Amino acid sequence: MDINTYRDDQLERGEEIKSELLKTIEESRISIVVFSKNYMFIPSDELTNIMQCKEEMNQIVLPVFYHVDPYDVRKQTGSFREAFSIHEGNVDEKKMRRWRDSLTEANNLSGFHVNDRYLQLS
Repeated sequence: MDINTYRDDQLERGEEIKSELLKTIEESRISIVVFSKNYMFIPSDELTNIMQCKEEMNQIVLPVFYHVDPYDVRKQTGSFREAFSIHEGNVDEKKMRRWRDSLTEANNLSGFHVNDRYLQLS
């Protein structure tokens, strides 16, 4: 079995990151989503696409909460609330709702919580 990771610094010059990333997500059997305190400060539709692939193609999704409380992800509190408040004036409400729903859906999955060098199932 091969494990391939997606890294945008390995793309050919001039290749579009978004289309290549979406293709990679759709071709994957497993997606590991790492949530950190800065996760939503640079928002994208990646998580929404991953959750859509989970629903439509039974992709396995493993959330990892890296030095962030899973509660903050689920309820969009802490740094997640701060990030959403920054984007509210710049992003349409429908897209914001998709991002929020995807965060909640991913958080409802069993995953891993990494905090202070300890790994716990969440």
